Amino acid sequence: MRRTVVAFPAGMRPAAVALLSLSLCACRDREHAVQASDAAPAAPASVASDAGAAVPARAPPRVDRPEVDAAPVVAVKDWTWKTYRGDRFSVLFPGEPKVTALPAEDDKVGYTEAKLDVPGGKVSFAAGYSEHTAAEVAKPDSFLDDHVNAPRWGVTDVLHERSLTLGGNPGRVLILRRNISGTPLRVYSRLYLVRQRLYSLIVSTLDVGGVDEDVVKRFMDSFKLL
Repeated sequence: MRRTVVAFPAGMRPAAVALLSLSLCACRDREHAVQASDAAPAAPASVASDAGAAVPARAPPRVDRPEVDAAPVVAVKDWTWKTYRGDRFSVLFPGEPKVTALPAEDDKVGYTEAKLDVPGGKVSFAAGYSEHTAAEVAKPDSFLDDHVNAPRWGVTDVLHERSLTLGGNPGRVLILRRNISGTPLRVYSRLYLVRQRLYSLIVSTLDVGGVDEDVVKRFMDSFKLL
């Protein structure tokens, strides 16, 4: 098991949704938004049963702690899964996600994300993407490795990391255990590089008492390119 302690990289801008987040951000500093979220009740981080994909280095989807609100807890078996169709991709969400888009600006990559915090479910789902230049993705494996290993805030244990492909497109799977404000979270993520677009899928849940990995797998495996 690998443990890392990291701090916010300079110049990271907040992502209004994220996923995770990885929630992505409420201001122009993506990481500041994450710090602000610490004031809220802590919830699980991102998770993926064989789903680990890191986040774009310059425009990382935020790894969120699921919103824990006053709404009655809805059992997983009662969730209504619906197909969300984004720009050139589709994925199943157990509800209607909220979409947020941050335009590219200066040296910051634009990022678009669909995110859903399941009411009372202590879990969040996010699917997003960022666009990159041909030069940046000239070496796909190095590009993905850089994003998988991008600095993350907080104390993190890397539980699992591997390569995978989707229709011949390279990707990465990552499973993390994170501790944010004393709350242990499990974060599952997958990254796919499709030409010059980096897709990221994130499920964040409690490390203990969170959703089962079959729920994570259903979300991750439902992702399709259109």
